[in-house]
This record gives sequence, C-alpha cells and structure tokens, in this order.
Amino acid sequence: MNAAAPIIRSLEQYHGKYGGYPPDLDALVPEFMDAIPKAPFGTRVWEYDRATKEGESEAYRITLRRSHGWYARFIYDSGRASWSYDS
Repeated sequence: MNAAAPIIRSLEQYHGKYGGYPPDLDALVPEFMDAIPKAPFGTRVWEYDRATKEGESEAYRITLRRSHGWYARFIYDSGRASWSYDS
C-alpha cells in the first residue's frame, strides 16, 4: 500500500523525535506532513490506532476501510512492518 508510505514515514519520524507514537494522525500535521493524504479507492478512509499489548514494544495499526461499513480492510502493523488483508 504505497499510499500509506508518507503516513508511515511521518509516524516513524514522530516516534524518533518524541519517543512514542502520536495519539492520532492529526498530530503529524504540520510538523511532519502538510496534510494527511486522502485514502485511495474513493470511499475508503484511514484509521489509526496504537496496537501495543502489555509487555510488547510500542506499535500501531493503520487500517484502510470503506467509510460506509467494514467490508475488506487493509491493515499495516508496525510491529511486523507488514500489511495484511482482512475480509
């Protein structure tokens, strides 16, 4: 998912500067990016949440989902540095 690359890069820059991930994507603007890029595929939206479990290193998840229902989701997991598909 190349469309998320600027978001992932900005999250990692934020983490490098502040030692943790932001509470939401809006915290990246304007210091790390001019604006959150629009999600591809028209009716899809970005969702972001910190996905850290107790005893694990800090991680986050970026989900690309339809704005009107869940349907298929593409999920980036920073702990694994990989995308998965959830239908």
